[in-house]
Amino acid sequence: MDEVLTVGRLAEVFHYNPTYFITYFAQLFGVSPNQYIRQLRVERVKQALIHSELRIEEIAGTVGWEASYLSRVFRQVTSLTPTQYRALHRAS
Repeated sequence: MDEVLTVGRLAEVFHYNPTYFITYFAQLFGVSPNQYIRQLRVERVKQALIHSELRIEEIAGTVGWEASYLSRVFRQVTSLTPTQYRALHRAS
């Protein structure tokens, strides 16, 4: 998850045309490959926020994002900043 994944690279791994791969993937999973990867990364960030003492910058590196991008995407998905999420779920 810490490397840059592109639809073209994923399609190449499975020996598909990129357009076909996107369509096929969406039929199987109900989301685009990019949305799926983003969801996986956000879930990994959530777990790291709850179960580790890593700084946001370090967590961002483990999922292949810059800290500012992680914060923006995380807030879009959860309506919380990573710091707010950590505080809320650690208190439970």
